[in-house]
Amino acid sequence: MKTNKLLAAGALALSMAMTPVASLLNAMPVFADATVTLPTEPANHSYVAYKIFKGSVVPDSTDLTQIEWADEIPEENRSKLLEKAVEIKGLDGATSASTLADKLATANNKDSVARQFAKVLDDNKSLLGTPQDLSQNNKLATGYWLLVDTTNVSGLNDYAGLSILQVATKDITIAPKNNKPGVDKEVQDNDNKDTKDTNGDWGYTADMDLHKSFKFRLTANSLTWYNIKNYDAYKLVFHDTWSDGITYGGDDTVSVNAVVTTNGTSTTIPIKDAIIKSGDQITEDTTDKLQVTIADLKAKIENVDGLSDNSTIVVTVEYSASLNENAIISNTEFTNKNEVYLEYSNNPSTSGTGKTEHHDVFVGSYEIQVTKEDKDHEKLEGAQFVLKNSDQQFAEFNVTTTGEGENVKTIYKFAGWVQSQTEKTKLVTDKNGLLFVDGVDEGVYTLKETVAPSGYTIPGNGETTITINADRHEKVTVESQNKGVVTLDENSNPAVTVENSKISNLPETGGMGTTVIYGVGAVMVAGAAVFYVTNKRTRKD
Repeated sequence: MKTNKLLAAGALALSMAMTPVASLLNAMPVFADATVTLPTEPANHSYVAYKIFKGSVVPDSTDLTQIEWADEIPEENRSKLLEKAVEIKGLDGATSASTLADKLATANNKDSVARQFAKVLDDNKSLLGTPQDLSQNNKLATGYWLLVDTTNVSGLNDYAGLSILQVATKDITIAPKNNKPGVDKEVQDNDNKDTKDTNGDWGYTADMDLHKSFKFRLTANSLTWYNIKNYDAYKLVFHDTWSDGITYGGDDTVSVNAVVTTNGTSTTIPIKDAIIKSGDQITEDTTDKLQVTIADLKAKIENVDGLSDNSTIVVTVEYSASLNENAIISNTEFTNKNEVYLEYSNNPSTSGTGKTEHHDVFVGSYEIQVTKEDKDHEKLEGAQFVLKNSDQQFAEFNVTTTGEGENVKTIYKFAGWVQSQTEKTKLVTDKNGLLFVDGVDEGVYTLKETVAPSGYTIPGNGETTITINADRHEKVTVESQNKGVVTLDENSNPAVTVENSKISNLPETGGMGTTVIYGVGAVMVAGAAVFYVTNKRTRKD
C-alpha cells in the first residue's frame, strides 16, 4: 500500500498563511495530538475544531501518513469537498484525501494554496460534520484539523480569527494577532501650539478665525497586508460628525488616499472611487454628517510592488471646514467638537463589520473685550474703533446683541479681513461702555479709536495693542468627557480698557477779564442813550 505523508513543513506553511483573521483562518488546518490553549485576548471568544483528515504519525517525526477523510465527515460529503478543493490551482488533479494531502504539502505556493483551501473548508462547514467544542474539550486527536472562532463580532470593536496553528505531536497555543484597525482624527493649525505636536501643524485642538478654511484629517491605522489579505473584500467606512459651530467645506474638498509601506518604501494610492455622502445624502437614521466608504481596500492595494505580510497600510481622508457664527467662543476652552469612528470588516467568513471607539478633536476661537471709560471710571457710550491685524488689514463684523436692559451685550462677530475701512469695520461701545469682538485667532492686533464719545478726546494716537498668544492648547479628559483647553501666556491682553479725557472750556488768564469788558459796554450803551435824548430836545427848541 502506498504511504502518504503530509509533511510538518507543509502544515507550518499552512498555519503561517492562515493566521489571524477570522473564521476564515479561523479556519486553520493543523496536525494534532495535543492540548490546545485558548487565548485570553480577544476576550470571551468561543472556538471549535473540525477534523478534516485522520492518519498516523510517522515514528520519531511530526509527519502524518496513511491519510484518509476524517470519520466525522459524512461519506456523501467527501466528494463534494474534493470537487471544491480541486478548483484551487495547485490542488487540481487530486482524487482522494491522500492525494489532496500530498498536493497541499508539495504545492509551489503553499501559503496561497493553504489560504484558499482553508477558505473552502470554512465556507463549507456544513459538510464537515459535528465540530469539537474546545471550551469543553481542548484535547485534539492525531489528525488534520480546522480551528474556527465562532464568536459573533458583528457591530463590535472586535474581530474573529486565529493566529498560530502548529503541527500536532506537541501542545498548541492559539495566539491571535490584533487585526482590528484604529482611527485617529486631527485638525490642521498653523501655530503648532497643540501639545500632541508630533505631526507638525496637525493636532487634536486648533484655534481659528471664524470663517477661515482649515482641514480635518481622518486616519485608519494599525492595518497590515497580513491582516486583510484573507478577506474576499475588506471594507472601511469613516463615520464623521461635527458640532453646529462647524461648517463643512463640501464633498469636492474631500480627498482619500491609501499609503502602503514595505521595508521603508511608501506608495501612495489615491482612492478616487470612494463613496462620499454628506447631509441629506445620508438616508439612514444616524448622527453622521459625512460618510466615506471604501468598498474594498484589498482590491486597491493588492497589486502594489513588493507587497508582503509586513506591509503596513494607512488610509487618510482629508476635507475642508470652517468655524461659523454658531461656534462657541472662549479664551479658556474649545468645545466645538468634531468626532469620527471607523467601521471595518472584522470577519472574512461573512460581510460583517465592527466599529471602533469614537475619536474627537476640538476647534476654538477667541474673544476681545473692550471697556471705554474716563479717568473717574464712568463708562462711555458711542466710542468708535476699528481693529487691524499685523498685515494692516481691517476686520469686518456682523453685529448681534444678547440680554436685555443692564445685561445687554453687543457682540461683533468676526466676518473677515478687508483692505480698507467700511461700514462693517466700525466698532461702537454700548451704553455700558463695552464692546465684544468674537471669533478671532491668536495674534497681535491694533485697536484704533476713530471717534471719541461726545465731550471727550481721543487719547494719543488712539491705538491700543492687543495680544492673544496661547502657550498651548490640548485635549484633556474631564469627568470622562473630552474637551479642548487653552492657556494664554502672561503677555496676552484680550480684555483692554481705553480711557478718554473730557473737553473743558476754561477761562483765560493775563487780560482784563470778561467782567471789565461787559462793564465798559454797559457804560457806552448808557452814554449813547443820554446823547440821543439831549440831542432831540435841542432840536425842538
